[in-house]
Amino acid sequence: MYVSPRVYVRLYEGAGVLEVTISEFAGGLVEGLLTRRKVKFPKRSHLTLAQENQLTQLAGGVNNLNQLARAANRDGYAVAALEVEKVCDELRGLLSKMARL
Repeated sequence: MYVSPRVYVRLYEGAGVLEVTISEFAGGLVEGLLTRRKVKFPKRSHLTLAQENQLTQLAGGVNNLNQLARAANRDGYAVAALEVEKVCDELRGLLSKMARL
């Protein structure tokens, strides 16, 4: 959906005040207009941007590990062993970084 730069700035500022994404904010506004009810926005945790990025990386690494487990069950454990070790090392590094924050 296209919005003018002026409207985008207002959406951006409103989302920032409520600590939600612009999509969540705009969706809440539309829902409120359609249902004529007050919309409650989800509470956001107060993580720093670095913490959010690290959690995203951690989730990706865990997803990779899960895919490797499926491949190991399908193709044999010897095939996946080196890749599993590599992903586990990456996850250890991420967890160490997160522990220091």
